[in-house]
Amino acid sequence: MDTTGVDHDLGRVPREWLDALVLTPGSAEPVVRYKPVLALTITREWNGSREVLACVRSPQENRTHPGVLSSPTVRIHGVDDLTSLPAGRVAGVGPLWLTAHVDQLLGGKLAADSGLTEGLAPDHIQVWQAHSVIGIDRGKKVTEALTMVNAHVSVPAGVEIFPRSTSSYSWIGFVSEERHALAVERRDASLLGVSFEGETPIVYGLCTLSTASMLKATATDLVAVS
Repeated sequence: MDTTGVDHDLGRVPREWLDALVLTPGSAEPVVRYKPVLALTITREWNGSREVLACVRSPQENRTHPGVLSSPTVRIHGVDDLTSLPAGRVAGVGPLWLTAHVDQLLGGKLAADSGLTEGLAPDHIQVWQAHSVIGIDRGKKVTEALTMVNAHVSVPAGVEIFPRSTSSYSWIGFVSEERHALAVERRDASLLGVSFEGETPIVYGLCTLSTASMLKATATDLVAVS
C-alpha cells in the first residue's frame, strides 16, 4: 500500500482512534486483502509465576509503529489460505510455513541462541483480523487490514536466550504476565515497571492485544492441565 506522506508516529494520532481497535476472531476475510502477520507470545516460568517477552520496535527498522511496545512479529509470505491452520491447543509439528516463520522470528529478528531454541514449537494458536491504525495523513487516519496469527511458545527458564536489543527491537525483555495485562488494558507501558532508556513506548497494536488474549487462553490451559 502507498503510504507516502503518512506520519507513522502514533504519538501524534488521536487516542480515540487507537482505542477503537477491535479484533475479530478467525480469518473469514481473505488474506490477500487482510495481509497475514505472525506474532509470538513467548513465555517462561520464573520464580513460581509466568513472564512474557515484550519488545520495543526500533524506529530505524520499523516504518510503521516505531517506538511501539510489541510482541515479536514478522510478515507471513507465500501463504494465501489459512483455513487449514489449527486453532486452540495444538500438538506436534504445524504447517511447514509456520515452522519457517517461527524460526525466522526466533533466530532472525530476535537473534535468539539457536542451541536453546532448537525444537521449540507453538502449543497454542489464535487468529484475529482487524483494521490497524498505522498513522495519520492530513488529519485523516491511515489503516491497514491485517490477519494476526498469534502462536504461543514456551521457553526454558534460567537461561538467557534473547539479547537485550537487536536491529529490529531497541529493547527486549521478559515482563510479568500480570503487569503486561494491565499495561495493555490501560495502554500504559509505565505499568510494566521497566526502564526503556528514558522513553516510554506507546502500547498499541494487534500483536499486543492478541498476546493479551493468548496469555488468558494459555493460563486456562495451565489450570486445566494441573
